[in-house]
Formats: sequence, structure tokens, C-alpha cells
Amino acid sequence: MLLLFSCNLYENNDRLLSSYTTSKGDKISIYFVDMGATTKEVIQVRSTKDLRNNGVIANFPKNYLQESKLINDTVLYIVLTDSGSIKKDTEWVKLNDTSFK
Repeated sequence: MLLLFSCNLYENNDRLLSSYTTSKGDKISIYFVDMGATTKEVIQVRSTKDLRNNGVIANFPKNYLQESKLINDTVLYIVLTDSGSIKKDTEWVKLNDTSFK
């Protein structure tokens, strides 16, 4: 008898890097996501309020978060880099989507 089971060869490794709560109670989280050998590492910004894409607001193909700040509940300021690189990328993620109003 042959039994087949559905399995995932690569574990989804999500690591919480930082989180913020807006004045309306919405939680904004920044994760490092490593999907395995065949997928590039990314930094993801997620929201508990915006569930259209499983809470994912933005993806960045970087692997190190240097700094982040929530500004006036409407913008997330983040500074990203790759390990082994001195170049810093500054990103501004707008949170004033209709799902946040």
C-alpha cells in the first residue's frame, strides 16, 4: 500500500523584527522571511488590518533591517541593507490605504 502525504520541503521561516501599534489599534509588523533554498530572502511589512494579501503590505529584497519608525500612523520609515553591503536603502511605506481609514 502506498500512502501519499502533502508536505512542504522548505519551512517558511518568518522572524519578527519590529512591530508598531497605530492609535486605532492596527498592528504593523516587519518580518524577515526566508522561504528556503529556491526563494530569495525578503523583508515584509504586514498589517492586521489589511488582509487582502494575507496582511502583506510590502516586500523588499533585502535581509537586514537597520532602522524603522512609525510616523503619524500613516507612514512607516525603514532603512534596509543586505548583509555584506554598506549601501543603505531608505523606504517609505504609506499606510493610509483605505483599509486604514
